Amino acid sequence: LLRELKYQTLWHVVGLAIQRLVISDLISEHKITIDEDAVYDYMNVFREERDLFSEEEITIWLEQNKLDDSEFFDLCDFEASKIALKERLFNEDKVTEVFAYKKLEMDAIELYHIITPTRDLADEILAQTKEGENFFEMARKLSIDEETRKSCGYMGWVKRSELRAEIEAAVFNSPQGSIVGPFKGSRGFHLYFVDEKKTSVLDELTRQQIIDELFADFVVSKMCSSDIQYQV
Repeated sequence: LLRELKYQTLWHVVGLAIQRLVISDLISEHKITIDEDAVYDYMNVFREERDLFSEEEITIWLEQNKLDDSEFFDLCDFEASKIALKERLFNEDKVTEVFAYKKLEMDAIELYHIITPTRDLADEILAQTKEGENFFEMARKLSIDEETRKSCGYMGWVKRSELRAEIEAAVFNSPQGSIVGPFKGSRGFHLYFVDEKKTSVLDELTRQQIIDELFADFVVSKMCSSDIQYQV
């Protein structure tokens, strides 16, 4: 087991190293250059995202990650260049095209659920909710899903693409406050409480998600076709 974990860790490190080499080649190929101001702008964002506001905090972070100031600057330079590369590769027309194609599957819905071991218990819970029993309290007491039971069955915001077709159709076509199911799953029988729905819009967050997905797929395709040899 230890040997297997060792090799998994090794190949993960190798994969990250190859990924960085491929991205570096792409940055050179597309003649991406950024000035020091852009690097420092990214450095400020990097620090804010990690709550590294004081010099002492950044010093501790650098020590923990075994980086000196020069290596940290190079890291920020690479990441800022990668952002510029993404923008060069995937312009607004491409993002709009992908969003139009994926818009429906990016719609989201806020769900709660109860998982029961048997269909009979699921049917009984459904009947009790129709008689006025509280779904959330029953989720807390009866659901066999340990992860969501303590939060009264709360699943959070779920995209269409993350749901099986029959469940997706049922929950998205039901009004807020509805309880749908039961549906048979790998762990038992599922009941869903439908809360809010959110239609996808091409805002800045969605735009960045699309660019990140496109870039990740592009890099993987380049890695698969790369002739880079990595000595281990």
